[in-house]
Amino acid sequence: MTRDGARQEPTAPRRILRGVVTRDSAFPGGGHGMTSELRVDAARHVPIEEIARLARIERTLKRSGAEFVGPCPKCGGTDRFAINRKEQVWNCRGCDKGGDGIALVMHIQGCDFQRAIEWLTPGFIEPEASRTEFAFCDPESGQARYRKIRLDIAGGKKKIWFEPKERGGSAPLLYGGERLADCTLGEVVFVVEGENKVDRHRELGFAAVSADAGAKSHWLPEHGRLFRGLAPVLWPDSDAAGEGVHCQRSEGHQRRMSGRRNQGGAAVRASEWRGQRPGRLQLDRRPG
Repeated sequence: MTRDGARQEPTAPRRILRGVVTRDSAFPGGGHGMTSELRVDAARHVPIEEIARLARIERTLKRSGAEFVGPCPKCGGTDRFAINRKEQVWNCRGCDKGGDGIALVMHIQGCDFQRAIEWLTPGFIEPEASRTEFAFCDPESGQARYRKIRLDIAGGKKKIWFEPKERGGSAPLLYGGERLADCTLGEVVFVVEGENKVDRHRELGFAAVSADAGAKSHWLPEHGRLFRGLAPVLWPDSDAAGEGVHCQRSEGHQRRMSGRRNQGGAAVRASEWRGQRPGRLQLDRRPG
């Protein structure tokens, strides 16, 4: 039973894809077909002067200040085409086109984005990785506004981004914030750091939320208002107190959270470890 006397059916905001890493276009501005984010990054790191060499147009270009100018490989001319090595961009006055190295390959080869990536990264081997998607939903409508994508790569590396870019213009939301309306009056809500912790708390039957950027998150007054009538409890990070930049940021982050939620009119409690912190907890990840 909720504070409003109604019950909302649970949603499934998380999606995990393992093995082959892909992007899709389920949200506006998302993805490039089946081209992986890692391969796109590899293509973007190919210097534009190297692209000119591989495309066999460098010999037609001459230095002019900070640029190399010459005929356009598509429309000709004498000096309408230019490459800027410092900015890693190009433009053609005749074609009225320009852009980065990937756009240059598309221009010269007359191909689409995916073919350009393949041209720039021949023999690319996709590393073993898993992609996890977390949907951040409007707290009133429950509709997904944007997604946070996390790519865990073999060797301990990770990459995180939002789709659409810049959250699609949305203000930062709380992961799990749309479920707070389902809580009963006075119910404890754990405020944790990380979407996986929110999901694990939920599996154990507890209400929980998290901001979308970890210790760098911006907590807004509207976040605090979501806790009216509830009992928020700050759940500390499980690293050793003061250990490393991440933990120091996390502790400062929780102090900021406390101030924001006091503005929302909810009494705030903070959990503290007694004695040595236990390190990585079962609540930090799903078992198995």
